[in-house]
Amino acid sequence: MHDILPPGFIMRPAALEDAAALTNLIAERDSMEYPPELDYQPDYTVEDIEAECHSLNLATDTCAVFAPDGQLAGYLGVTTDFVDVQRAQPYVGIQSFSGVHPAFVGLGIGTELLRFAHTWAREQHRARSLRITTWINPRNERARRLVAKEGYTSDQHGVVEMKVKLSQEPPPIEWPAGIRVRSFRPGQDDVLVKAAIEEAFGLPFTHWEQVYTQRTNFDPTLWHLAWDGEQVAGVLIGVPNPDMGWIDQLGVRPAWRKRGIGQALLRHAIRDFYQRGLHTVALSVAINNQHGAPRLYARAGMQVGSQIDRYSKPV
Repeated sequence: MHDILPPGFIMRPAALEDAAALTNLIAERDSMEYPPELDYQPDYTVEDIEAECHSLNLATDTCAVFAPDGQLAGYLGVTTDFVDVQRAQPYVGIQSFSGVHPAFVGLGIGTELLRFAHTWAREQHRARSLRITTWINPRNERARRLVAKEGYTSDQHGVVEMKVKLSQEPPPIEWPAGIRVRSFRPGQDDVLVKAAIEEAFGLPFTHWEQVYTQRTNFDPTLWHLAWDGEQVAGVLIGVPNPDMGWIDQLGVRPAWRKRGIGQALLRHAIRDFYQRGLHTVALSVAINNQHGAPRLYARAGMQVGSQIDRYSKPV
């Protein structure tokens, strides 16, 4: 059935018990693709991967390849996402951390994984014409050649990681007039916060459960809400990570932009991470972000690290 795989390699759906091995695979791959002049720190923890696993039907939506000695050699997860808040325009997305362990590249594993995703998309969306997307680090020339061979083309859209390393505690924040900040209150702020993020980005918040209800180490005090009276003006969602502070979302609603709320939320979160003993803080942002987010992050001392670019093809 899987003629491309080398003898002794097996392919099966991923299981929750594979989370630690997958976390290691991602770290090994990403460290090879990270700019050598920058210090690499893993973006994903086991808790992150477990939360991602809970968002999928592992039996049908994932594919894992194992070497004869049982080592995880490759992984791919696939989902249906949407380009609009109304969820009327679907597309098939390959999880961005899918990939092949560096020790096993060149063995046909990546080809098998991509073909699994294409077959999944055709079976799940027989009556629809839509696209399937994947993400590639531009430093990974082998992966770029592979996706091109499988019919993917560049969408001219990229995402970069930006990071700041702190040597001393940042000063307290001066909030814009009329703005106050407090932490997220689970069960009370859910609807307002999710709606604020979707309004800020004009996109559905498709991984709400992964950063909230499905996280075993969820910490509401890492979610910072900027309030203007009874209105949520902006939201910053932080995620626990043993080695650094990670900002998953930072959005300001259109009516409250250009008042310094985004910069204040960012600096507030960076200071909060520092006080928790996390002196490196990172996030990811689209290169062509239309609201100038990369400039906002640079003003807070963040520098560009790694990059991934989106490729797609019709199903």
